[in-house]
Amino acid sequence: MKITDLGYTKLRHDIEHYTELKFDSMKYSYLIVKPNGNRHLRTYIAELNRHGYEILGFYAVKDYATLNVVLHPTIPEQRHIIPINTMFKDCYGNYGVLIVIGKPNITYENLVRDVYAFKADTRKIFELNYLSYVFDISDMLGEYREQRLVLMEKDGSEGKKREMNQEGTFLVFSVNSLHSPDPKVDVTVQEMQTLFSRNLICESNRIPDDIITKMCEYETFVYLKDI
Repeated sequence: MKITDLGYTKLRHDIEHYTELKFDSMKYSYLIVKPNGNRHLRTYIAELNRHGYEILGFYAVKDYATLNVVLHPTIPEQRHIIPINTMFKDCYGNYGVLIVIGKPNITYENLVRDVYAFKADTRKIFELNYLSYVFDISDMLGEYREQRLVLMEKDGSEGKKREMNQEGTFLVFSVNSLHSPDPKVDVTVQEMQTLFSRNLICESNRIPDDIITKMCEYETFVYLKDI
């Protein structure tokens, strides 16, 4: 089933009135494949199908950085989000793919927990224990603490390095490529309402099947510029 078959008005109504849904009614959530997940879209789709989720529609996220800030509105969150957004733009672009998913015969509480667990488990497919990202946020966020990255040898001496010798404020992340809401029903409902209000879940923003096929085949989100 696709949202076009269900109807966007009914979908939005069901989400807003989720407490009235019966056990066998479809319950809804979403995932976002981030800009660095362009090579992983095909796998994420296969995993959703394997876990019994109905994919109700794919939607273009043409400004992932802005949406990422909207979904993480607190200052502590944005201290991490802003450097990652900048890295995505510089290295991967600013496109993402919103996937609206659903399951019937489940409580909403169990659905949101399952979706969160799906995200955590599926992320592990692409985890690389030898790769992390280092961000110098001193200029980016106006933090001018005098830090220096140091490699320490086992004997306590400082190891030599050729890069990252400047002083700054450094954060180190292992950046993943799949987002889901936190495992609370009210969070899922609120964030899906946000996606509606920003006109992300609508027919004019839906990614056609042939474009999804091309993005999976060529492992790029560049096709979204034409939507």
